[in-house]
Amino acid sequence: EPLCLDKCIVCCETDLEDYFEIQELSSKETFIFK
Repeated sequence: EPLCLDKCIVCCETDLEDYFEIQELSSKETFIFK
């Protein structure tokens, strides 16, 4: 199922330089990608 990025928050922490996180606002699901 695709993620609608206009309804998501994308962030990247400085201590996790190879990872980024996407949080979907409607379902409150969080995905971490490497």
